[in-house]
Amino acid sequence: EEEFLAALLPSFQRVYEKANASNLTLCLENTMNYHLPFLQTALQKLSCLEGFALTWDVGHDARSGHRDRETILRYVAHIRHLHVHQYDGRSDHLPLNMGGEVNLQETLALAQEQNLTWVLETKTEEALRQSCHWLHEQA
Repeated sequence: EEEFLAALLPSFQRVYEKANASNLTLCLENTMNYHLPFLQTALQKLSCLEGFALTWDVGHDARSGHRDRETILRYVAHIRHLHVHQYDGRSDHLPLNMGGEVNLQETLALAQEQNLTWVLETKTEEALRQSCHWLHEQA
């Protein structure tokens, strides 16, 4: 853990410099582990770097019991992108119309308020169609 944190800043500094020079945004995605203390320390250190940005996968957050949420919202100004899908307590990457543990109204409101990009992250063409239909009905 100490070695990881010691190598973290110089490594990411180089990566962010290259990304920034190429006009790219490099986002770190939550994978159900942002609640871990060493990752909270890592995010705190990385947040000081120019170019630091996050992707919030709201389905992964739900799958973790929303344990990532508190940490991610500390860096809300750094969220650039969302992965949007539903989670029902058993399965991940479900269509939006399936109901589940993700508060989609809140998620989409955040996307609009913060001018975030987002992707519907589903696993099948049919799931994508269902999600698009659900979104159309919400408009």
